[in-house]
Amino acid sequence: MTTNHRLAFSTQFGRVGRYSFAIALAMLLTLGGANTALAAVTITTATGGTNISADKAANATSPAYTTLGNISITSNNNNDIPKNQTNVTMILSAPSGWAFNPGVGTLTAGGSRITANSITVTASTITANYSRSNNNSSNASLTISGIQVRATNGAAIPASGSILQTGGTGAAIVGITLNSTSFGSLSQVVGNATKLAFNTQPVGATYGSNLGTQPVIKSQDQFSNLSATGLGASKNVTLTLSAGTGTLSGTATLDIGTAAGNGTVTYSGLSITGVGAAGSGKALTAAATGLTSAVSSAFTISALAAVLTGTRVYDGTATASFSILSVSNKVGADDVTVASGIGTLTSADAGAESISSFGTLALGGTTAGNYTLTGGSGTVTITVADQTIMFNALSGKSLGDPDFDMSATASSGLTVSFASQTTGVCTVSTATIHLVTTGTCTIRASQAGNSNYNAATTVDQSFAVSAGPAAVLLLNNPGDMYAKTRLGYTVTRQDAYGNATGIGTTTIYLYSSSTSSTKKFYDDSLAGSIITSIDIGPGHSTASFWYYDEEPGTYTITASDSTPTADGATGIADATDSVVVNPVATKFVIIDPSDGTVDAPITVTVQAQKPDNSVDTNYQSDVTLNTTGSATGGGVVDIINGVGTKNISDTVAETVDLSLTDSASTGLDVSSTQSVVLAGGAIAQFTLNSPGPLAAGQRVGYTVTRKDQYGNVSIQATSTVYLYSSSTSADKRFYNAASGGGAITSIEIAPGSSTGSVWYYDTLPGTWTITASDNASNPDGNVGVNDAVDSLVVTAGPVATFFLNDPGDMTASTRLGYTVTRKDQFANLVTDGSTTVYLYSNSTGTSTPVFYDAATDGNAVTFITINSGQSSANVWYEDPNEGTWTITASDNASAADGATGIVDATDTVAVSAAPIVATRFTIVPPLDGTVDAPITITVRAEDGSGNLDTTYQSNVTLVTNGSATGAGLVDIVNGIGTKDISDTVAETVDLSLSDSQGTGLGVSSTETVSFAPGTVAQLSLDNPGDEAAGTRIGYTVTRKDQYGNAVTAGAMTVYLYSTSDGVNKKFYDAASDGSAITSIVITNGISSVGFWQYDEKAGSWFVSVSDNATAPDGATGIADASDAIAVQPAAVAKFLLDDPGNMTAGTRLGYTVTRTDQFDNLVTTSVGLAYLYSSSTATTTAFYSSASGGAPTTFTTINDGSSSGTFWYYDQTAGTWLITTSDNTVAPDGATGVTDAVDSVTVSAIPIVATRFVILPVSTVQIGTGATVTVEAQDNSGNVDTTIQSGVTLVSTGSATGAGLVTMVNGVGTKVLQDTVAETIDLSLSDTQSTGLDVSSTQTLTFSATPVAPSTSGGGYSPPSPVIIGAQLTGQAFPKAQIQILSVSPLGTILQEQTMASASGTFSLLLKDIAVGVGSYGIVGIDELGRTTQTKVFNANYDNPNALVSVNSFLSPTLGLIHPTVRRNDVVGFVGMAMPGYTIGAEVDGVRGAGITVAGADGSYKILLPTGALALGSHTVRVRQVSPDETRSEYSPQKVFTVTSLFTPQTDFNQDGIINVQDWSIFLSRFSATNPAVRMRDDLNGDKKVDVTDLSIFVRTLKK
Repeated sequence: MTTNHRLAFSTQFGRVGRYSFAIALAMLLTLGGANTALAAVTITTATGGTNISADKAANATSPAYTTLGNISITSNNNNDIPKNQTNVTMILSAPSGWAFNPGVGTLTAGGSRITANSITVTASTITANYSRSNNNSSNASLTISGIQVRATNGAAIPASGSILQTGGTGAAIVGITLNSTSFGSLSQVVGNATKLAFNTQPVGATYGSNLGTQPVIKSQDQFSNLSATGLGASKNVTLTLSAGTGTLSGTATLDIGTAAGNGTVTYSGLSITGVGAAGSGKALTAAATGLTSAVSSAFTISALAAVLTGTRVYDGTATASFSILSVSNKVGADDVTVASGIGTLTSADAGAESISSFGTLALGGTTAGNYTLTGGSGTVTITVADQTIMFNALSGKSLGDPDFDMSATASSGLTVSFASQTTGVCTVSTATIHLVTTGTCTIRASQAGNSNYNAATTVDQSFAVSAGPAAVLLLNNPGDMYAKTRLGYTVTRQDAYGNATGIGTTTIYLYSSSTSSTKKFYDDSLAGSIITSIDIGPGHSTASFWYYDEEPGTYTITASDSTPTADGATGIADATDSVVVNPVATKFVIIDPSDGTVDAPITVTVQAQKPDNSVDTNYQSDVTLNTTGSATGGGVVDIINGVGTKNISDTVAETVDLSLTDSASTGLDVSSTQSVVLAGGAIAQFTLNSPGPLAAGQRVGYTVTRKDQYGNVSIQATSTVYLYSSSTSADKRFYNAASGGGAITSIEIAPGSSTGSVWYYDTLPGTWTITASDNASNPDGNVGVNDAVDSLVVTAGPVATFFLNDPGDMTASTRLGYTVTRKDQFANLVTDGSTTVYLYSNSTGTSTPVFYDAATDGNAVTFITINSGQSSANVWYEDPNEGTWTITASDNASAADGATGIVDATDTVAVSAAPIVATRFTIVPPLDGTVDAPITITVRAEDGSGNLDTTYQSNVTLVTNGSATGAGLVDIVNGIGTKDISDTVAETVDLSLSDSQGTGLGVSSTETVSFAPGTVAQLSLDNPGDEAAGTRIGYTVTRKDQYGNAVTAGAMTVYLYSTSDGVNKKFYDAASDGSAITSIVITNGISSVGFWQYDEKAGSWFVSVSDNATAPDGATGIADASDAIAVQPAAVAKFLLDDPGNMTAGTRLGYTVTRTDQFDNLVTTSVGLAYLYSSSTATTTAFYSSASGGAPTTFTTINDGSSSGTFWYYDQTAGTWLITTSDNTVAPDGATGVTDAVDSVTVSAIPIVATRFVILPVSTVQIGTGATVTVEAQDNSGNVDTTIQSGVTLVSTGSATGAGLVTMVNGVGTKVLQDTVAETIDLSLSDTQSTGLDVSSTQTLTFSATPVAPSTSGGGYSPPSPVIIGAQLTGQAFPKAQIQILSVSPLGTILQEQTMASASGTFSLLLKDIAVGVGSYGIVGIDELGRTTQTKVFNANYDNPNALVSVNSFLSPTLGLIHPTVRRNDVVGFVGMAMPGYTIGAEVDGVRGAGITVAGADGSYKILLPTGALALGSHTVRVRQVSPDETRSEYSPQKVFTVTSLFTPQTDFNQDGIINVQDWSIFLSRFSATNPAVRMRDDLNGDKKVDVTDLSIFVRTLKK
C-alpha cells in the first residue's frame, strides 16, 4: 500500500516586531527553500505477508519462505529524502516470531541524484545503504525487493506484526517514524488439517441406553491447531468400537468436510449393543481418509436390570416357573430368556402378582450377559380358570305329574343353580320342578363363578309335557263372507286345560243354521269335495274346511262330535261361529266419464255393483274395457275392492264408445256402455291450405287452421294469426275479403272456431312463402305455436303489352332480327297460353318490306305466334327502302291499333344504303339464373355504333371462369350467336371473349352472370358427436340444392325423427328450456337452422330430417339426411340388487348388484365400488367375493366395461334382514349420491334340504361354442341347498362332448358341452355318487349351424372382413321390454347394446360396427320384474361383409310363477309379458294346450291351471305366443313348480307352513323397498301395484 506522510508547520504570529518576522522567514528559507514547503514521502508497503500457512514455519514438517512484495519509498518533495548524504543506512526489523531469509533481497534507486549502494539481509534485519546528492529534483525513490519471510513457530497462532525501521544513519526521511511506520504486515494462519482428535470423550451408560456423553471429533493441523483447511467440501469420519466387545450402534459416519461439519462432527444416538455389550475397557477410534486417526479414552457399559413378566391360569399355587416368564424390557431383538428355575409370588390368587423372590431363576441366551437379575423386578398375571357343568338329560312328563328333583355338578366344586326357561310350562324352586301346562319344559343349569373361576357355560335340558284327551272344540272367526264364495274355517281340539291335543282321531260333524239349499261344506278353498264332517288325526290338533252359501244372511256354524245333531257341551264341547253372508256383485258398470282433450288421458272407472247398484267392495276379479276409434289404453281392468280404472288416450279428436267384455269369465253382466268425447288439445300449430297458383293482380284465398299437437283442429281461446310473405314486391298485401275489403296484417280466430280466412294479393311473379305465425314481429318457426307455410307460385297476369327490342339499324335488303315479348299490366313476362302477334311496317318505296321467320331463308310471314311456355318469339325484318321506318307488333290482324286490346309495341329502324360492318364482338348483358338450368349468353357482331352486322357469319370463343361449363366456340349467324353455360356452384362467373378464329374484330367486351342456388333437393345434418342420456345435443340442418349449394330462398318445414324407442325421446328448439317440437321451419333468407335432440334411452340411434310430415322418406322429394348417434348412459344414479331368494343359516347366498343411470340404462364405464351392508344383528355376518373360500370383504368391485358385480352373503343368525348396496363407505344413505339397492333375505335356522338334482334350461348355441349347463341341488320348493358338495353325472346324447361328473359346490355345479354337429341333444342325470337325490330332471340343448364362410379361389377358408357396417335389428317382444343384444362367445355373454321396446311391443336397434367370424349375437327381452325371454341367436352376414344385416326377431313371452308351490287341487298361476292381443299357449311337462289366454293391451297375461289332474311333485312349464297371422315364437325359458298336499297360503313367504312374524317382516321389507322389482313381490292381488289393499289381504290371512 502507499501512504503519504506530510510535515506541517503551524506558525502563529502575535504582536511581534519586524525583527522576529525576519528570523522566522530565514528559518523557512533554510529548511525548504524559497519556493517549496516540506512534505512526507510515499511508502509502498510489502504485500503477501498475511495469512501465511503454519505449514511453512521453521519448525514445520516442510518449512518454506514466502516472498513479499516490493517496499518502496518515493519522495514528494526535493528534500523529504534528505540530500547531500553519502552511505546513509536504514535498518528494517522483522516482528517477533518471524525471520527473513538471510542474503535474499535487492535494493534499487530511482529518480534524480540518488544511489542504491547495498543491502544486507539477516534473519532479523534488512540494512539498506544509499546516497543522495544536492539537487532540487523531488523524484527520488528507493525500492527493496525479493525479501522472503517465514514464521519461526507454527504453533503460535496467530503470529502477527509489522516490519518496522528500527535504526539507521543520516538524516531521517520525512514521514518515517522509527519503530512505528509499517513497511509491511505479517500474520500466520493454521495449516492444513492432518489428523483427528476427540474434542469431547465418550462416557459409558447402562446397556440399552445411548452413551452418557456423545463424542465430538475435530480436525487439527500438524501443530494440533483446530483446522478445516484442506479438508475439501466433503470428508466422512467413521467411528468404530476398537476396544472391548459389543457392537457400536447408531449413525457412526458423519461428514467433517467444509460443506458439512467444517472441521467438527458431533455424534448423537450412539450406543453399544449386541453380545458382550456390557463391560469395561471399551474405546472408540475415529478415522477418515487422509487424516491421522484418534482413539478415545476408555468407558464402561453397565448390565441392564431385567424385568420379568408372565401369565398363567389360576391353580392355587404361589410359584412362578421359568417356562411362563419372559424378559419384557429386552433391547430390540436380543436373545435373552428366562432359562431355568422357579421364583416365588406374593399371592396365589388371580390377578397381577409380584415376584417376591427370584429363587433359582436364571437367564439364558446369547445376549444374557448384558442383563442382570440383581436389582430386577417381575410380575405374573394369574387369569381366572374355566369350569364346566355336568347336567344329565330329563325324561318326558305328563301334565299333572308330581313335582320332582334334579341334580348337576360343577368341575370347580362350586354350587350349581337351576332356572326354568319356559315358566309358562314349568317352574323351578331350588332344584325341584313343578309342571304348569303342556309344551316343552326347558331347565337351565348355571354356575356364576368367583374371583378365581369364570362363569360356566350354561347347560339346558328339555323334556316334553304332553296334553290330555280332547275335551273341547274351538272354531276360529274368519270374518264375514260374500255369497257364492267359500269361507275357510279351522277347527281345533283342546284338552281340559285348554291345550291343543293330538291324541287319537276325532270326527267332527259340521252344521249351519242357514235354511238355504245352496249351503255346503268343502274340503278345499277352490275345488275339492262336498263334506259333512272332517277328521283330526293322530298327531294333529286342527283341521280345515270351507263354508259355501248363496243366500245372504247371518248364520251359525257349528263343529260338533255329535251326529245327526250338535250336542252342545255333551262329550266334547261343540264350537260355534256367527258368519254374515253378504250379497255380491252381479254386474260391471262403466261410470259416465268426463269428456276431455287429446292432451291428457281420460280416466274411465268400472265398478262391480250389487243388484242395488252399490259397489261390491270385496270384488277382486277383472273385466276388459273396449274402445272404438283410435283410442288406446283399453284392456283388462283390474277390479280391486269392486272398483277399477283405465286411462284411455287418443291422438284423434273423436267420440269413443266404451263397452265391456267378460274376459275373465266372471259371469257378471257386461252390457254397460258409455261414450266419451276427446276434443282437440291446446293449440300447437297452424296449417295453411295450398290454394294453387295466383295470377299477378288477383287475390287467392287462404284458410288458416289451428290444430293441436296431433293435428286435430282446436277451437280453444282466441288466436291472433300474423301474416307474412317472402315476396319482394312492393304491392304484396293481405285482404279480409275476396274482393273489396281492407288490407290486413293479421286475423283472429275466435273461440269455438278452428279456422280463419284471408286473401293474398301480389303483382310480382315468383315462388313465395306465405307464413301464418303467432309472432307479431316476424315468422318464428317452432317458437310458441308452430308456424304454417305455403309455397305460392305467382304467375303473370293476362297479356297486356307487347315489347320490341331495339336491334339497331340495318342496311337495305338485309335482315334485322327482332324479339317480340309479351307482358302483363305489371310488366311481368307472360308465358301462359299462345298469343298471335301481327307485324307491320310503315316503310314506303318501290318494294314492299317483308318479315321472315328465320335469319336466312325461311318463310315470309305477317304474324308470329308466341307459344305457351314462352314469353317471346323472334322475327326478322328485311327492307329494300332506305329511310327511317316504324316497326309495329300488334294483336290486331287488320292494322296496328295502339292501346286497344293488347298495347302495340313499336321500334324505329333506320334503313341505310351503306352496309353495317362489324368491328367488334359484344356480349349482351345476360340475366342471372340458378344452378338448376343453363343460362343463355348472346354475342353480337356490331359496328362501332352498336348496330348489328346481320351479314356477319364467323365465330368467336366465349371464355368463363369458376366452375361454369358450356363455354367455347360461338357460332355467329347473321351477326348473333348464343351459348348455354351451366354451373353446379352458386357463384358469379366472369364472361370474356377470345378471337380464336382470327377475325380481327375487337373482343374486349366482358360481362358477369350470377348462378344462384337451385331449388331445395336435399337436406344435410352435421355430426355433433355422441351425447349422454338425459342431455340435449345440438344439430344443424341445412337445405341444399342438387349440387350441395346452401339454399336460402323461401321457407320450408323440416320434420324431425329418431329411431330411438325411448319413451322420452324429444326434439327441442333450444339448448335449454324452450319447447318440445316435431318439426322446425327454415325461414326465408337463411339456409340452416338448429335444433336439439334429447333422449333418456342409451343406445345407437339414427336422427333423421325429412320434408315428409309422416315419416322419413329417403330420397323421395327432398332427400332426407340422417346421423348415427350413440346415446351413452348418464352417470351412475342407482344400484339394483337381484333377489336370489332365501338362505339357510351358515351358508352363502350369491347376489348380483347392477349399476344404472337415473333412466335405468346400464352403466359400464369406469371402475365402481358398491359397499355392502346387512341389517342383521349377528356378529357372524360377512360378505364374500366368491361362493366358497376367500376372506370377508366390505365391498364388491364393478369393473370397467361391466354393469354388474357379484358377492355372496353369509349369516349364521336366523331372521329376516335387509341387504343393502351403497356408494357410502360408512353406512347406507338411501337416495343420497347413488341410490342404494335393498333386498330382503330370510335366513332360516331350518336348513334347506335337497331332494333332487335339477338341470336348468339352456339356450341355443352355435356349434363350436361352449354351452354351459347348470345343475342345482334343490328342495321341493326349488330352493338351492347350499350345503350340497357332492356330485351327480350329466348324461348327453348325440355327438356332444363334455358331459360327465358335475362337481357341486354350495349346491350348484356346471359342465361346458361342445358339439361339431348341428343337432338337438337330450340331457339327463345319473346318481353315480349314490346321493339318494331325485335325478329325473331332463332338458334339451340345441347346437345351431355356424354360417359357412365363402371359399377363395384356392379352395381354402378366407376370413371375412373384420367389421361389417352394422345390423338393423327389429322385432316383436312385449310393451316396454328391455331389449339386450349379447355377444355370445365361449368366454361368456357380454352386453353389446340395449334398447327398450315401444308401447306396442315392437323394437328397433342399429348394432354398429360389429365383428364377424368371432361368434354369434343373441337378442333377449327382459320385463320389469327381471323375467327374460328365450335368447334369439343370429349371425353376422359373411356373404357381404360391407352390407347392413337386417334381422327380424319374434321373441318368446316372459314367464313367472304366481306361486312356485301350490296345494293339490288349487290352481297354479303363470304370468308374464307378451305382445298385446297375441295368443299365449302353455306347455306343461311337454304337453301342449295346458292353458291358453290372450295378452292384454299392456302385454300382460295370466293363465290359471287347475292342478287336480297333476301328480304330486315337480312339473315344468313353458309358454309361447302366436300372432294373429299364426306366426309362432320360440318357447320361453322353462320354469319348475311343485304340487304338494300341504297347504301353502299366498302370504307364507318363506313357505315354512306358518304365517307368522317372519312373513310379516318379509312383507314389510319388500313393502318399503326402493327397488320396484322387490316391492312388486308384495303384489298379492295381481294388480301390478303394491298398496293398502295388499296390506289388507296380508292382515286378513295373518288373522286366519
